[in-house]
Amino acid sequence: MVQRIGVRDLQVFTCIGVTAAERSRPQPIFVSFTAVRDVKEAVQNDSVADTFDYSAAAKLVKRCAASLSRTLLERLVADVAESLLEADPALSRIEVEALKPGIPTGSAGAYAFCSLEADE
Repeated sequence: MVQRIGVRDLQVFTCIGVTAAERSRPQPIFVSFTAVRDVKEAVQNDSVADTFDYSAAAKLVKRCAASLSRTLLERLVADVAESLLEADPALSRIEVEALKPGIPTGSAGAYAFCSLEADE
């Protein structure tokens, strides 16, 4: 049994932007991620140990976002996706989206999306 498990709109702080001024201070970014994995044992055992631990994943996403200054959202979502896949070998796929609110002006925000298969 394969399911999708994830978190929506996790607020993280990271130095990101095209200009040096944008990268000079941490800004809020909203990250959503969805893990795809077999959860048959988790369903049978009703055990967190047999499923995707989204609480631990959220902590990892926050650490990953804060670890580097980046120019592009595309780089951020790729870094987060790779970190999540590396942390949980049972994942078959991870999808990550990051939203930078209010950019461009007048919009809800700009976003980037990344989907990685475990064997990529």
